[in-house]
Amino acid sequence: MPAHKIRTLQICLCAMLSALTFALTFVNFRLPIPGNGGLVHMGNIPVVVAAVVLGKKYGAVSGAIGMTLFDLVGGWFLWAPFTFMIRLTAGFIIGLFAEKREGKSVVWNLLGVLAGGVILIAGYYAAEWIIYGNPLAPAASVPGNALQTVSAVALGVPLAAMIKKALPNV
Repeated sequence: MPAHKIRTLQICLCAMLSALTFALTFVNFRLPIPGNGGLVHMGNIPVVVAAVVLGKKYGAVSGAIGMTLFDLVGGWFLWAPFTFMIRLTAGFIIGLFAEKREGKSVVWNLLGVLAGGVILIAGYYAAEWIIYGNPLAPAASVPGNALQTVSAVALGVPLAAMIKKALPNV
């Protein structure tokens, strides 16, 4: 396939995965945890797919656009700048690990998602500390953010591997 067609395909896939990230972020639920309980959703799965299949730049864009749009449309305006930076960084890191083995190593993909999960947990902890001015309050959202990382590992990594196998030239 010519290079310009591959790039067009990558951009289209990134746009679709950004939209899917946005949509799956709306499918959320509250955990029965004291405090804020955390917002748990499946929006991380398409970010993992974008980062593993398309690479670090597209993983970063997919997470940043999809989840920041959710914050803006869902009324979480205060969170949008934090979400943009946290998700941009996490998607980039996941893709950076995946690119070490062209997205074909389950071990590197898992390590990338775990590293992205650390960024997600630490980033939202810091954001919540800044927003609420309390260093203890963010602890309530750590289990929810950790659960999102687990779902990204359990569902995103295998799905990304299947898609990477089906689209080896992307």
